[in-house]
Amino acid sequence: MAYKLDEKLGETDITLPFFDELQSTTEDARNSLSKLHNLQLMIAESQPLITPDVLRFLTQSIEYTASRLPAWERSIEEVKLEFELS
Repeated sequence: MAYKLDEKLGETDITLPFFDELQSTTEDARNSLSKLHNLQLMIAESQPLITPDVLRFLTQSIEYTASRLPAWERSIEEVKLEFELS
C-alpha cells in the first residue's frame, strides 16, 4: 500500500500523515502477530501441559488482535479511498 502511494504521489506534506498512519498500523499488527507467534512457540514447547496463565494470555492476545482487525482494515481503506488506489 505504501509503495503504491509513494509511486503515485511521492512523499509530500499531504501524503506524509498517511505514510505515518500506515506505519503505525503495520507496527501494531506486527507486534500483535509477534505476540501470537511467541505464544504459539511457548505452547508447543510446553506440551502436553499448558499453564492457565499462558492460556489466558493467548486468549487475551487473540481477542486483542481480532478487535484491532477492523481498525487496521479501515486505516488501509481510508488511504485507498483518499488517493484512489486499488
